[in-house]
Amino acid sequence: MTSAPPAFAAAPPVRAPSLSDADALGAFLKAIKLEKFSSALAEQDIDVDTPCELTAEELKEVGMTIGAVMKVQKAAGKWAGVSMV
Repeated sequence: MTSAPPAFAAAPPVRAPSLSDADALGAFLKAIKLEKFSSALAEQDIDVDTPCELTAEELKEVGMTIGAVMKVQKAAGKWAGVSMV
């Protein structure tokens, strides 16, 4: 007696499409309505993982207002799972 084949085969894992660092940073900034800073941050080689490591002073150096800095730090903290503010 042979064993019956499984009713269904396991599907291969689904992976999210890969984004370039610039695209990921742009998507992050767009989500918090600060996409106008995408170019300034990209020019400084800041990627999507970096904002949670930057100080308010460093973010202001790329032209962000205090309000924008607070939004970035809060969102970056949520992204990284820590409180930045």
